[in-house]
Amino acid sequence: MTAVVYLRSARPNLASIRSQRERCEELAREHGFELTHVYTDVGPRRLALQALTDDVAEKRFAAVFVSDLSRLGRTNADFTRTAKVLRDAGCSLYDASHRNLVDLTNLMSLGALVHTLAAADHSR
Repeated sequence: MTAVVYLRSARPNLASIRSQRERCEELAREHGFELTHVYTDVGPRRLALQALTDDVAEKRFAAVFVSDLSRLGRTNADFTRTAKVLRDAGCSLYDASHRNLVDLTNLMSLGALVHTLAAADHSR
């Protein structure tokens, strides 16, 4: 099965991007996926995320790997919008920070949890 990785850093930070990629690649290998593309956003614009969701809607791959769920959006609305595209396309989402497949059935609860965790992480 094919999969992709989505990486994001608010600032140009090669070490962070490299670390995210390594964690995602390791988890993908453990689950038997062949990675076919890496989408990367640096800074406030999320052009790669938009390209990713466009490709998800076209069902170009079976799964997306992220280093943690907050990469997909810091707000409940942003995360929920992206997760809905994944869920509606039947695309699996894997979270490398928790090393698991994410259950996308209850998006509002999941979005609220991601928003809470991201806010807590940001306050440190």
